[in-house]
Amino acid sequence: MELKGENKILATNDFGNDCVSTDEGFCNKNLVVGESLLLQGEYALLSTALIEQGTLLFQHEAVTSGIRTRTSIQVGPHHHLEAGEKGAYINHSCSPNARASTTIDSISGIGSVAFYSTRVISPGEEITFDYATTETEITTELAQVICLCTSEKCRSKSVGY
Repeated sequence: MELKGENKILATNDFGNDCVSTDEGFCNKNLVVGESLLLQGEYALLSTALIEQGTLLFQHEAVTSGIRTRTSIQVGPHHHLEAGEKGAYINHSCSPNARASTTIDSISGIGSVAFYSTRVISPGEEITFDYATTETEITTELAQVICLCTSEKCRSKSVGY
């Protein structure tokens, strides 16, 4: 399915290593990276089809780090995970359409993040989650940026929980 409008697609829906199969072998193929609808000049993860509430969007696992970055997700008190090529393009919203579920194996240092839809997501809609739900602190770079989510519940800036 093609996205309506002027959105340029940066990547196809070939998730490669970014989609860890579940027991059922599931991998959501209805997501692409394209131009953000919210942030001019930026890219975002976009839906190419209708996605029902509660759908696993994708899951990614990797070795964690103690380093917090602009695109990392906190999975433990001092553990951060880069959520893969597609996860790096999930932007913030104070009223998101997705949530992150995180785990960490304290012995191996392997962390996992899974994103689920929190409501029905329309084709062409940007996938977003609230950064404050996973981060105790926000990077200096993000803390200095005014939130542009346009939500009625907008907090005006990214914060940690």
